[in-house]
Amino acid sequence: MDMEHVIENDYMIDELDIGADEDSCDDMPIVIRFTEEETLKKDFIYKVGMEFSSLNQFKKVVLEHSVLNGREKHKYGRKFFNKNVNVDWVARVVVDMLKNNSTMKLNEVEADVRPRFATEITGCMAFKARQLARKVV
Repeated sequence: MDMEHVIENDYMIDELDIGADEDSCDDMPIVIRFTEEETLKKDFIYKVGMEFSSLNQFKKVVLEHSVLNGREKHKYGRKFFNKNVNVDWVARVVVDMLKNNSTMKLNEVEADVRPRFATEITGCMAFKARQLARKVV
């Protein structure tokens, strides 16, 4: 069940060759592909018809966008709880810091995530994320 289907860039669909005499591609829609090199920011704009290489990549991008742009419906201050924040996401965020500081403490992990992403994480989540990040490093 852990198999991932990835669409290759040079993948062509076998279609009926109707109108093969015409070589005009003016009526073909432009396909916008999301690349891993694009860093997500708060003001990232999605386009209709944007293609992702896999379903897992799409889910990661939506999760990242949700965490970065957590919006409340009310006018009062934002809550620091975000149900979309999980251990895997925190581990991806903390990996860069862990490369520079291998003896990072749990309160440093929590203190890094809160101001950068305006979300609160528990000590248990920080512990598991630090363990996962250490495996990556």
